[in-house]
Amino acid sequence: MSKLFNLKEWLTVADAAKHLSIAFGEDVTEADVLRLALDGLLRLSVYFVNHAKARCGKVIPWEETKWMLLPDSDEFPGGRVMKRANQAEAIDARPCPTQLQALFDELPPDEREKCYPLLCSLNIDDERFLSLSDEVTTLRGVWDLPMIGNEQLDIEHQYQGLTGGPSVTLLGLDGAFVEGRDGQICQLQEDYDGNEYQAGSSAALERLKQHIAEHCIEGAEAESLLNRHKEQRKEFLEERRARPAKENYFPADLPEDAVIVVRTEALREFERHSNDAPLPTSRAHISDKLAKMNQASIRFWSNADRDDRGTHPDNATVASWLMQQGFSPTLADKAATIIRPEWAPTGRKPEE
Repeated sequence: MSKLFNLKEWLTVADAAKHLSIAFGEDVTEADVLRLALDGLLRLSVYFVNHAKARCGKVIPWEETKWMLLPDSDEFPGGRVMKRANQAEAIDARPCPTQLQALFDELPPDEREKCYPLLCSLNIDDERFLSLSDEVTTLRGVWDLPMIGNEQLDIEHQYQGLTGGPSVTLLGLDGAFVEGRDGQICQLQEDYDGNEYQAGSSAALERLKQHIAEHCIEGAEAESLLNRHKEQRKEFLEERRARPAKENYFPADLPEDAVIVVRTEALREFERHSNDAPLPTSRAHISDKLAKMNQASIRFWSNADRDDRGTHPDNATVASWLMQQGFSPTLADKAATIIRPEWAPTGRKPEE
């Protein structure tokens, strides 16, 4: 392993393929790297070259999910379409979430059956749910890809392109997600002002100018088209100012100027698994809690220096991350203690 590799935080997919080719003594392609990630064997990340907008959220258990009640009527636009049999079964099979029960309690008994509960939290895997903040924030640097939304479709699209496979035509309405080092999951957002199909947007103006140029439209006709956009722009900005900030954005895919990368620590972990034992083709034998404990061990301890206590995370920090993944406070505290290496002393760090 080169000194330069040890100094880098991440590698491009091409460089990651070269590194694995040397490590394994066989040819590893960029497509192989993407396939390993899609199969859940290697963690991919994304580097936001020009930053990205997102709504960040908190991972919560079923009991803390957010809900709203809608009229259960065929006349309500989309009312029957939004009904999902598996969602109804999930509600019947589990204890009623606290907020949903409170909403039902506010209604007279004869009105409750006239309403349909709609889950507002995003369902990650039927055990973990995501409650998004209303605030739209700016993401910088490198973020991991949890492969729970459109980021998985984006990577599949790249893989099929490299291997000459079919086009990926699947669509996801929830957009792409990224995960921070502390376990926080964020949903990427795109400004409606950048949507060329949104009347009055800046992107629509650029599209209009291109249309005028391509079709050699001049004089009064061109002026009429531009004036129409000017009026639409005025209306667009007035509506924008009146809306909450989050309503000026919509879920987005990975930006075109984002670079898919692989953290060097993810490569080290992959190599360790490959050298110690054959990589499993299925994770069915691994509980979700054990998988999260393994992730916490890598996240908080893989780069710790046993001789430098300043690099050692305290158990409270690890436990806080585990609670975001659905652990109870008691279980999170115990898990943080279990994954703490034997060589890492406990107690307060010495004053500098």
